[in-house]
Amino acid sequence: MPDLHPIARTRYIIDTHSHTGPYFFHMGSDDVRENLRMCEHWGITRQIVSASRGVFHDAVAGNEQMARDLEGNENLRGYAVINQRNLDMAEKEMDRWLQPGSPFVGVKVHTHYPHTTMSSPQLRDAFALFAERRTVMLIHTWGTDVVDLARAVKDLDGLQVIAGHMGADRWDLAAEVANDTPNLWIEPSCSVALAGQMRHVMTHGPTDRVLLGTDSTLLDPAVAFGQIAAADLPQDQLEDVLWRNAVRLFGTEALGLPEDAAA
Repeated sequence: MPDLHPIARTRYIIDTHSHTGPYFFHMGSDDVRENLRMCEHWGITRQIVSASRGVFHDAVAGNEQMARDLEGNENLRGYAVINQRNLDMAEKEMDRWLQPGSPFVGVKVHTHYPHTTMSSPQLRDAFALFAERRTVMLIHTWGTDVVDLARAVKDLDGLQVIAGHMGADRWDLAAEVANDTPNLWIEPSCSVALAGQMRHVMTHGPTDRVLLGTDSTLLDPAVAFGQIAAADLPQDQLEDVLWRNAVRLFGTEALGLPEDAAA
């Protein structure tokens, strides 16, 4: 029997970018059972998810579905999807879902579907709101807009930002700007998976702010795990990417992990 890859020997695996429910993408799923199946198959300890319905067209209904999906599923934590074009509703959604002890641990924002660029006044005001609430935000990034994101959030100390897809085909820029933006974290999930990108990011970027994200159930986690495996990281860095950095960002209590996971 071949030896297990070092990924299989890490203490935990925390997926910081995932989705529940049907979507018009390569894969998708009918309901949360597919997430639970993937967690079991890949040994994912915690998966932080947002509702596809909320991301695509109805944030409020999506968050309500997300709350139902989180009930009784210890493997899962949630992002409340926020529509930056309606900040009054955004505040209500944050008040509703981001409560102490809640399984919601942050907010998810998309840029393309609401047609708002990183430098738009809508996102500027949303970022300020999230910073005031001291929120973790996962946001979709693609190409050079990761540079605009870094510029927009750099001075917002109350906001911790995960650049989803780490700029996609401009992961090199994501690594570069993250070095100069201490509240910017990056994760590799993407339908664009190019050779050498994780090795580049771990060589040139802030290794203590690189996270695992899979974008499942839109994509199979095999893509993200393959990207990380191809980087041939030393075990210590592998543990950082697969779980320790996520614990540093979210905390053991929010993730439902034992306190010694923070060590």
